[in-house]
Amino acid sequence: MLHPGLIHFGEKARELNLLPTLTTNGSLVDTSWARAARDIFARVNVSLDLPGGPRDARATLEVTLRAVEVLAGAGITTGINIIITASNIHLLPRVFAEGRRAGADSILILRPKPSGRGRKLHKFLHPPASKQRELLPMLLELGNRYQLPFHLDCALAPLMLNSGLPMKTLKLLGGYGCIAGQLLATVDTSGLIHPCSHLDFTVGVVEDLPELWKRNELWKGFRDRASILKGKCSRCSVRELCRGGCAVFNQHNNLGFDEPDPDIACC
Repeated sequence: MLHPGLIHFGEKARELNLLPTLTTNGSLVDTSWARAARDIFARVNVSLDLPGGPRDARATLEVTLRAVEVLAGAGITTGINIIITASNIHLLPRVFAEGRRAGADSILILRPKPSGRGRKLHKFLHPPASKQRELLPMLLELGNRYQLPFHLDCALAPLMLNSGLPMKTLKLLGGYGCIAGQLLATVDTSGLIHPCSHLDFTVGVVEDLPELWKRNELWKGFRDRASILKGKCSRCSVRELCRGGCAVFNQHNNLGFDEPDPDIACC
């Protein structure tokens, strides 16, 4: 939001029949900006950087919740993002309660990933196996209590697929593993394409995206990942949902993509 042309970029996206969205910490959101963005941005999510999270809280909880109120009040579909760590899971009830009051339509729960600055912090942040098993029942209870839907990012979902819930329920919750190169691609500021924004390697340039999306062998490997998984994953009843977990964790641990994400605490 520091860029003065942000609204203009959104307008250009609309002209191309794209739906621009935005994630912000909310510190620069005001009523004037929200009015200008109302018919441009299809969704704005506000990130809550809570104590115990992966980043310093550059905007206080009060500031970010006020941004949610302003955006929702202007008629913009608005949600909340929170990165779950071993130290901030206990704050989830407050996030749901205050997010509901502020006008958020949903909460996106994300897993800290070992990429960028997160490489050094990962071992201190990732939820242990005991917390992984507790998280999904807690989210279901909070979602029902506050009538506020939640979503799991594709890196977090595999950690909770061993919760014992029926397959039908897991599918209903959208508990899918890595979607890199399948439903997701990232174009960086140099025009290089990554299967996911957290994966270091590139597969080509943006001008070749349509052909790469259809025929790139590396992306084909991501799409077929469930069928090439080794060991216990090859016999797992939820492998089609889990897909071995998050490829970023394999990259971080120098593992092949046919091996399971080492952070998953399977039953």
